[in-house]
Amino acid sequence: MNLLGLIPSLASPTADKNTTFGLALIVVFLIHFYAIKYNGIGGHIKHYFQPYKVFVILHLVEEIAKPVTMAFRLYGNIFAGEVLIAVLLGLIPASAYLFGAFIPSVIWLGFSVFVGFVQAFVFCMLTIAYISQMAAEHH
Repeated sequence: MNLLGLIPSLASPTADKNTTFGLALIVVFLIHFYAIKYNGIGGHIKHYFQPYKVFVILHLVEEIAKPVTMAFRLYGNIFAGEVLIAVLLGLIPASAYLFGAFIPSVIWLGFSVFVGFVQAFVFCMLTIAYISQMAAEHH
């Protein structure tokens, strides 16, 4: 979905806040699903009160921060890449393409492909880390 915006007249779905927040909410659902599956409902709730009961507020802030940061990280990087491509293509006059002015836009498109793959990788790695963190047995 990150690379769809590189096709002319299309926009990346991940360049919309609603899509990225939807993906982040799915991750939050998976985190809690696997935490309950592997630790039971009691073990999952007990996690919020360890090591001290006063830290429950910090755990709740962390639960809110996870999806928000995941969503904004993905949205910001993909949206910024699309805006910069539009600006770069708008700055180059049509007559300049005859003399090789398209080279910066091709380089930027290559960089955008790289950024799209990196953002997909980061989102997947954060999802794996969050799920494994909650599903792990704490001793």
